[in-house]
Amino acid sequence: FLSLRDKSYLDYVLFLICALSALALRRAQTNPILDLITFALATLMVVFLLRFTGSFLMAKAHAPRLDRILNGLQIGLGATGLLYIVSSRAILFIQIWFAMALFGLPVILITSLAAWRRGYRPARYFVLAQTILLVAFFYTLLAYLGYAPLIYAAYIPNIGVSLMVVLMSLALADRINTIRKERELAEAETSQRNRELVLLNQVIAATTTAVELEAVLETVCRELGRAF
Repeated sequence: FLSLRDKSYLDYVLFLICALSALALRRAQTNPILDLITFALATLMVVFLLRFTGSFLMAKAHAPRLDRILNGLQIGLGATGLLYIVSSRAILFIQIWFAMALFGLPVILITSLAAWRRGYRPARYFVLAQTILLVAFFYTLLAYLGYAPLIYAAYIPNIGVSLMVVLMSLALADRINTIRKERELAEAETSQRNRELVLLNQVIAATTTAVELEAVLETVCRELGRAF
């Protein structure tokens, strides 16, 4: 983050920290305080995932309406999560929270498809990651409704989340490579412009000192040879 100045990288790191922390607390011995901390971390995890989606996919440029929905989901999840904690764990707020969290998954997928259609290459990893995650949660839902084997329901969501993290890491690496190539191209163009300015200055200097035309042409040819 410090070297690239890319806030999507920071959002991704915070997402991973919250996800790993929530997973570790979930495996610990449960008690009311730890449950609330785990829920708070889960809320931050989803919020940072939505932030990462918006910043990484440049949703404001590629899909402005979806960007507003992503921002609204962040505010809504944060508000309902806070109300759930301070209201002695009222069922209504957790139901709203889950509804918004589940709604966020197809929104992320649609946003990544929109960015991909606009020619943004790293979005293809997002499309695959969200498709896998949606399939995993859909299977889990079918399993708990009795339409699929329940024995796999405890593992498939974890596998889906793990694959999503791997694919988003690949997407971030692709974005970093893209940014570096763009910077290298910009530096090359700047260097080319600087050489052209040097050439122009030398031509002007040669003409203002009343040097013969042949000497001016010689200077131009020499500098063009250096530039190209």
